[in-house]
Amino acid sequence: MPNEQSFFSEISFPFENFVNASSIIFYQCSLDSDFPIVNISPNVENILGYQPEDFYEDSTYWMEKIHPEDQPQVNESFLDIIKEKNRTYVYRFQHKDGHYVWLRDENTVIFDTAGNPQAIAGTAIDITKQKQAEEEVKKLNATLEQRIDERTRNLTVTNRKLKKQIQYRNKAEAQLSEQGKLLKMLEVGINYINDMVIISKSPIDNPLQSEIMFVNKAFERFTGYRFSEVEGKDPSFLHGEKTQQKKLRKLNTYLKKNEPVRVEFINYKKDGSPYWVDLEMSPFPAEEEGMQYWVGINRDITKRKKTEIALEQNEKKYRAYTELSFDAIFEIAFDGTIIDCNARACTLFGYAREELIGMNTKELIPDEYKDSFPQEITPQIMTGSQVLQRIYKKKDGTLFTSEINTKFYHHDDEDHLIAYVRDISEQIKYQDAIEESLKEKNTLLAEVHHRVKNNLAVISGLLEMQTFNADNEQIVQALRESQSRIQSIATVHETLYQSESFSDIALHYYIDDLVSYISGTFGHHGTQVNFNNEIEPISLTVKQAVPCGLLLNELITNAYKHAFPDLKEGTIAIQLSQEGKTVTLVVSDDGVGLPNDFDINTSSTLGMTLISTLVQQLGGTLTIETEPHTQFHITFDID
Repeated sequence: MPNEQSFFSEISFPFENFVNASSIIFYQCSLDSDFPIVNISPNVENILGYQPEDFYEDSTYWMEKIHPEDQPQVNESFLDIIKEKNRTYVYRFQHKDGHYVWLRDENTVIFDTAGNPQAIAGTAIDITKQKQAEEEVKKLNATLEQRIDERTRNLTVTNRKLKKQIQYRNKAEAQLSEQGKLLKMLEVGINYINDMVIISKSPIDNPLQSEIMFVNKAFERFTGYRFSEVEGKDPSFLHGEKTQQKKLRKLNTYLKKNEPVRVEFINYKKDGSPYWVDLEMSPFPAEEEGMQYWVGINRDITKRKKTEIALEQNEKKYRAYTELSFDAIFEIAFDGTIIDCNARACTLFGYAREELIGMNTKELIPDEYKDSFPQEITPQIMTGSQVLQRIYKKKDGTLFTSEINTKFYHHDDEDHLIAYVRDISEQIKYQDAIEESLKEKNTLLAEVHHRVKNNLAVISGLLEMQTFNADNEQIVQALRESQSRIQSIATVHETLYQSESFSDIALHYYIDDLVSYISGTFGHHGTQVNFNNEIEPISLTVKQAVPCGLLLNELITNAYKHAFPDLKEGTIAIQLSQEGKTVTLVVSDDGVGLPNDFDINTSSTLGMTLISTLVQQLGGTLTIETEPHTQFHITFDID
């Protein structure tokens, strides 16, 4: 069954801790019919309250916890994942305590080298706070609408004045004998203005029952409608799918009260394309009793509204980013005064937002540190990509270590600074604990290797004492060979004890020490043995270094014993190289050579049996050549 150890078996130690501290759940599903989870990061308990084993024991456990309304979407996404390779979707998931959280799930298909799908890997992030932020945005939109209504009501006084002016103008026109000529002149003037003008007629007691009596040329050019097409129609034919009903209700409310009104909403052209219009309507008396005219000035504000909407959306988006940040964010004037800050800044420093705004950043620096380093969250220093580590003071006097990053910008003819402050106190404590633990473990490990080396040295000394009491040359030879084998293992531990790493051995240094020891032990038989070494710097783990050292010991010892009988001089060559992960070790000599019928598989000597066994232990291959000289050729892969 999958468990935490299997999830982190291929992950390095620092990344394991990162995953445990992360707000992201990592998981892997098989491609079986229910897509069961086979691996999931242990931080699922912190985020959702479940143990990883809950999902391993029941293949449908994850799907059962998804909100019933969201399950069809998730099922469909998993069924289509092979074809689309990756998918992202959002759904509600039941926390172990019963409430629902929002998750954003991103997954992708893992393929083998042949292009066949093997599994599904994914991440799930808790976005409940983001969803809550979206609800806050809706509330802000409602507030904005209220403010627009208030602004429109403020224009009522101006509209009333305009109404009176129109009434005065109508009275003046009634006194003119050439009223028709004047009206004609007014029509010509209206046709030359850029704003669209619509004049409609309606009963005073029912202003919504309106008919278009006139449109100017600007209306015809912009909307695509000719006057003959719209004459006698209700102006509402310009409305459509995107026309805001709330704005229309406001417009109708003022019309029913026979009051001037100004409102912005969406209308439609003849070709069906929408546009934003700033409509200002006012009533004036008609020549018929019980009737009145309405003049509507329509101004195209599409470009302005798009810009306003984009700015508003950007402001809300960046405000949401700022408030959801885990870092304290400050906006600072050039004199060090805090202009604005996010919620994390209040939480981190312990002040209310109203207290921080207007405060100078000098007040956040402990007195004992004011002279030891400059004030990073002031305009005097811009860190750019550099991160500085400093100590700051909370409202309650608590000191904490933080990382500071600042960025200069120019806004509204003023120089401002954005500063990011991150509390790293716990991180430093954790790092210090890890370093202390590592020092203790390294000391212990060094002591272990030292004691193993000493114990092996004691055994080697006992064997040396045995050689003094033995009167049989064969026994003495066997004891010295055992000494040599023990010494090859002791040299491994000695090398580890003297190195900075207790996991890897520099094989090229080890070989030099081993050759020196064997030469001192077996180099008294009257033959001058020279070494010709071509050794590349290669490191092996202890698991491979011990059998490799024993293998070298057997090959060099055998050459000393058997390669140079009755010869005054001989040469042993050692070659060590690496290509990729494959290591090649070649030991050869220019001695008398092996018998022509030699076969290591049928040889009964202890040395040859050890050589064959050690090669198998390394997972390598052995090739023996007898012409023109004896050569042992071994290859194996590094773990």
